[in-house]
Amino acid sequence: MEKNNIDIANETNQFFVANSAGDYKVLTTSNGGCTSLSSKVSVVVNCREGDFAKSEFEIFPNPSNDFIYITGSIIEKSGVISIYDLAGRMVKSYISIGSNNNLEVEISSLEDGLYVISYESGNSEKAFSRFIKED
Repeated sequence: MEKNNIDIANETNQFFVANSAGDYKVLTTSNGGCTSLSSKVSVVVNCREGDFAKSEFEIFPNPSNDFIYITGSIIEKSGVISIYDLAGRMVKSYISIGSNNNLEVEISSLEDGLYVISYESGNSEKAFSRFIKED
């Protein structure tokens, strides 16, 4: 894994979450020893870096395979839940009508991997978090 053409030390996991803006590439090595460098993926941070650490809701269980449950004060308001893959593509979207600080979200149709979930209330409050989908 490299950021801005500089190797990122000790990043050998199957998943990587970019927490700062930059251009990222992945170097993969096959069982036969052949290597390949991916195209660059540019990560842009639209607001403040580190927004994930300030999430206004919690997700459990995490990881999960069928459903995740979201709890937090922002959930009591009506809003839109959006789930994004690591390429930034929206893969699911739900409309919530508020639910006493608790919400169930079905994720069984998602591929295994790391996802970003956002919740935007009707008055434009936004909160973000991450979860892992695995069977």
